[in-house]
Amino acid sequence: MKRLRQLLAVLLCLTLFLSLAPTVFAADKITKDKQSTSAQSEGPTITKAPEDLGVVEGKIAKLSIQASGKGLKYQWQVERDGEWVNSTDSGADKAALSFKATSQRDGTRYRCIVTAGDGSSVTSEAVTLRIIQPPHIKTQPQNLTPIEDEEAAFTIEATGTDLQYCWQSVIGGSWKDCTEPGADSPTISLKATAENKGRKFRCIVSNEGGSVTSSVVVFAVKLHDEAALDQVQSLTYAKSYVEAYEYAEDYFGDTPMDKRDAKLLQACVHAYVLEAGNLQWAHRNEAAEKLLLSCVEKYRGTAAVREAEQALKTLQLSMRDNEPVSGATFIGSAKGNYAQLVVYAGDDPALIKLENLDSPDRLLLFYVRGNDTAAVRVSEGSYSMKIATGERWFSQEELFGEQTRYSEAEDSLSFEVVREGNSRAATVITVTLYTVTDGNLSTSDIDAEDF
Repeated sequence: MKRLRQLLAVLLCLTLFLSLAPTVFAADKITKDKQSTSAQSEGPTITKAPEDLGVVEGKIAKLSIQASGKGLKYQWQVERDGEWVNSTDSGADKAALSFKATSQRDGTRYRCIVTAGDGSSVTSEAVTLRIIQPPHIKTQPQNLTPIEDEEAAFTIEATGTDLQYCWQSVIGGSWKDCTEPGADSPTISLKATAENKGRKFRCIVSNEGGSVTSSVVVFAVKLHDEAALDQVQSLTYAKSYVEAYEYAEDYFGDTPMDKRDAKLLQACVHAYVLEAGNLQWAHRNEAAEKLLLSCVEKYRGTAAVREAEQALKTLQLSMRDNEPVSGATFIGSAKGNYAQLVVYAGDDPALIKLENLDSPDRLLLFYVRGNDTAAVRVSEGSYSMKIATGERWFSQEELFGEQTRYSEAEDSLSFEVVREGNSRAATVITVTLYTVTDGNLSTSDIDAEDF
C-alpha cells in the first residue's frame, strides 16, 4: 500500500512537469521574437537626404547624407549608362562624397546606400549634379554712330549657365541700371536723339558662378547736317534737280547706306523724282525711266526710295496707257482712198514709214501694236518701206528708246488703182513683220539717221 502511494506521487509529478513544459517553451519563443523585432527597429534610417547640387566648374562638389542606426556603413553610387556603379571619388564610403566639378559630370545622378551592422540597408533618392559655367564674354559690344531719329542697339554675346544681363549707363557721374527696352537682355535698344548723344554704356553678365563686366561703349549720335540739307533743298527749289542729287551724293561719299542722314537721303531721292518729271514733260520717257530705275537701285531698302518707286510705277503705267493703237497715223500725206497696205506685227510693236519714191514729201507713218494688225489706205505710187521696232514704245521722239531696231524692205511697194467705168480695182499688199515660209520680201538693217 505504501509503494502504491509512492508510485502515484511519481506519476503525479511527471504529469505536472509535462503539463508545465509547453508553457515554459512558449514563453521562451516569445522572448526571442521580441529580441528579433528590437534588432530590426535598430536598422538604418536616413535623417537628412542628399539634395540636388549646383557647383561652379572647377570647384569642389560635396554631397552628404545623415542617417541613424548602429554600425553604419556608406556607399555612394553614380549612374553610368543607366546602371548604378560604386563611386571611386573621395569619401565614396563615408557620409560625405567630394570631387572636382567638371563639365563632363553635368547632369550626372548620385545616390547613397546606408548599411547597418546587422546587414539591413536603405538607399537614398537619386540627386542630380548641375555644373555651372561661369559667365564669359565672347563678343564685346561696339560703339554706335546712328543718325538722328534712328533706332540702334548695343549687343553683347556671352557664354555660361543661366546668364543674367544688366545694362548700365553713366548718369550723374555714376553707373546706374538702364530702363530702356532690353536692359535685362543681351541687346538694348535706343533711339538716336540729342539727349542720348555721347552716353556711355556697359553690360554686367552674371550667374551663380560670378559676374563679368563688358567694355565701355559710346552712343555717338550723328545729328542732321542742316547746312547740307539746306543746300540740297535750295538747289531743288531753284529746279536744279541734277545738281541737288549730285551734291547730296558727293556729301554721302562712302558712308554706308544705313548710316546716311535720313532727311538728306529723302531730299536726294526727291530731286531724282523731280528731274524724272522734267524728262517726262519733254517726252523723254525712256530717259525718265532709266533715271528712276537707277535711283531705285541705289537706294533700295531705304524708306526714302518709296517715292522713286511710286514715280517709276506711275511713269510705266502712263507709257503703257499712251501706246498708240494699231493703225494710228503720225504723218498721213501719202494717204489714199483705195489702195491698201495691211501689216501683221510679230511679238514686238513697230512703226512703219512709207516714202513715195517720186515725191519724198508724200509720207505715211503709222503704228502697229505687237501681235496685232494695221490696215491703212495708200495713194497710188511706188514707195520705200522702212520699219522701226522694239520691245516697248516710249514716245514719238524716242520711239522704242535705245533698243530701237531699224530696217528697210529691199524691194519697193507699188500701189495702183485701175478704173473701168464705175468700178475700181486697187492694189492690196500684205506684209508680215515676222518670218514666214516662202516669203517674198526681204529686209536689211539701216542706221537710225536713215529711217
